[in-house]
Amino acid sequence: SYFSQSKDWMANGGFDQGWKDNNVDPYSESQHQNYTTMTIKVINEMINRYHPYMLWYDTPDAPDQYANRILASQLVDYPQVIVNWRLKSNYSTGDFATGENSYFEGDRNVWKYAENCYTINGSWGYWAAKDNVESTYSVARMIGRSFLESKCRNQNVLINISPKASDEIPSVTKALFDGISDYMQKYGTFNDTFSTNINSFPSWGRLLISGNTLKAYVLDTSSTIRIDGVLTNFIKSVRVYDAADEYSSSNYSIISEYSLQVTNIPTNSNHTPAVVDIAFANGIVAEDYSNILLTTNLTTT
Repeated sequence: SYFSQSKDWMANGGFDQGWKDNNVDPYSESQHQNYTTMTIKVINEMINRYHPYMLWYDTPDAPDQYANRILASQLVDYPQVIVNWRLKSNYSTGDFATGENSYFEGDRNVWKYAENCYTINGSWGYWAAKDNVESTYSVARMIGRSFLESKCRNQNVLINISPKASDEIPSVTKALFDGISDYMQKYGTFNDTFSTNINSFPSWGRLLISGNTLKAYVLDTSSTIRIDGVLTNFIKSVRVYDAADEYSSSNYSIISEYSLQVTNIPTNSNHTPAVVDIAFANGIVAEDYSNILLTTNLTTT
């Protein structure tokens, strides 16, 4: 559930109402406390009514003493509900970090989990000039720069769309998601994919693991790619997809025990990433990459 805890434009004691820009607080301490009490009641009602597993806080404008009170109340009554890091103004509290219209680039030792949020029209609400004319993101950009960049870092992806007042989805938005759906149906969804390691970001694209398969997504127009750091004697098949179906498995060659080269990779007319699936006879374990990928040597050119 999304909750914008400081964004009440009218309530006495609210925080994100513009007055902070002037550094003149029109409200008393008791008004702020009353607003905080009201906020806690709304959160409790929302959790009791809809039973969310997560609260996605936003607008972290409340001073720490009020934000701390909100979080402390929730942790006492609903410790099972996870929260993002946008409750406090310094983004220091929560179960996971967020990246907005980009992937999270912070310290993963501090924030193990992250979810990146993207909006397709440049606004987080309905925008007629964009929603009815063009999307900020094409299918290719959404796939390449939203899904892939997030998944290669083991981060979740949240996509915002903006329905009209009639609840209709704008036709341009529908066309965008139809294109994304077509791509996922052909190449598999991103739900069951994991990153390989810190070396999974080659200049030509990105690498993901799906079961026993190493998936190479070619973001540029390279017709030939080389992947080093894989134990090639475990390779079962290599599939290079074209626009219709897939090329034969003869489009790759073993360079060495740890390196292979894939050729004749097509460029998609809609500029979406080309896909090469490298299936292995043995499993790939995402956490330690056992017996297939060499964690210290997986490099790509």
